Amino acid sequence: MALRIAQWALMALLAGVILIVLAASGPTLIGRKTFIVLSGSMEPAIPLGSAVVTEPVRPTLLKEGDVITYVTPAEQFVTHRIIEVVQDDGGLGFRTQGDANTSPDPVVTRPPNVYGRMVYDVPWAGYILHYANQSATKLAVLVLAIMIVGWELQAWAFHRTAATQSAEKGASDPLIPEPLSSLSTPGTAQDKPSPGGAGSTQPEEGESHHAAQG
Repeated sequence: MALRIAQWALMALLAGVILIVLAASGPTLIGRKTFIVLSGSMEPAIPLGSAVVTEPVRPTLLKEGDVITYVTPAEQFVTHRIIEVVQDDGGLGFRTQGDANTSPDPVVTRPPNVYGRMVYDVPWAGYILHYANQSATKLAVLVLAIMIVGWELQAWAFHRTAATQSAEKGASDPLIPEPLSSLSTPGTAQDKPSPGGAGSTQPEEGESHHAAQG
């Protein structure tokens, strides 16, 4: 019983990890991008270690309050909130700031540097995505999956063997004949003289004999 509980716990853990990975990285199949949050500048809205899923958006549709992911002149990806949409000599731009920061970002972000607007975030999924790319993690997940499949196959084989043995045992059990109750139960058949001679018996009219099958 304890082994079975451990199996279900491991299966639930593996399923949870798969669901988190799909929620965080699956949207890339439809043109969205996933970024891992490496600082706490957007806490508490976006915790450290979260995975942020963004979608492409027309720059003119961005507005104050939107959370965007952009690349800095130092080629670092940053996910911050727009606090002001500006129109200056450089054209359209966005002044951004982290929710936990006390001052705006030093550089106004221009449309070519915007990678997308945040659609949603998955807390702690960034850690899973980060370690999922490690060779040791991939090997551990593979071994865990093989163990779970092996346990399930073993359980299936055990139940199948038990069912087969039970069926064979039922087929080999001999049939036990039922005793003749008509000979010991009074009032069922009575001896009486017959025209054929004294001492011979015959069933009364309407009475029949039951033969036991061996």
